[in-house]
Amino acid sequence: MRLVIDTETKVRSLGDLFGIFFEDINHAADGGLYAELVRNRSFECCPVDNPGYSGLTAWEPAGDTERLRLDIGEDDSAFAENPHYLVMEYTGNEEKAGVQNMGFNTGIAVEEGKKYYFTCHARGGSGQEEVMGVTLCSAADRSTWSAISLCRIRGRNMNGSWRRLSQTLVPDWRL
Repeated sequence: MRLVIDTETKVRSLGDLFGIFFEDINHAADGGLYAELVRNRSFECCPVDNPGYSGLTAWEPAGDTERLRLDIGEDDSAFAENPHYLVMEYTGNEEKAGVQNMGFNTGIAVEEGKKYYFTCHARGGSGQEEVMGVTLCSAADRSTWSAISLCRIRGRNMNGSWRRLSQTLVPDWRL
């Protein structure tokens, strides 16, 4: 095979031609190859990406799921660039309830002793004190590897304003 390239002949410009080939490898279309482990971390998945997607893709209720309602909010979000956020309404009194993220493919891979940084923006809305925490646990038997209490949010004292919360988790298989 012989390839000849003629650099002297003028041809019409193709204009702005970018991205003529795109292959979705390792969920690159879901935000690129990035270090975050949480899938659909900003609740932006939608049926345009995949007919089976919604804002709750990869998120599932956890704990007392019978009295927990999950929804996606869009009004008065923390960031204009990411207008969607999770709304959790829990009507129970004593049980723990929340959400869990299923990660990519077979879950979220973590290593014992490594640091994992958790950050979110939250606001209270019920007027009651709401405790928020984060737990790393095994998908196989739900055993806890690391748990932290992020904060106590008192809805009536926050005046509906968003608050940035962050904490470091370090998995310990012996917990």
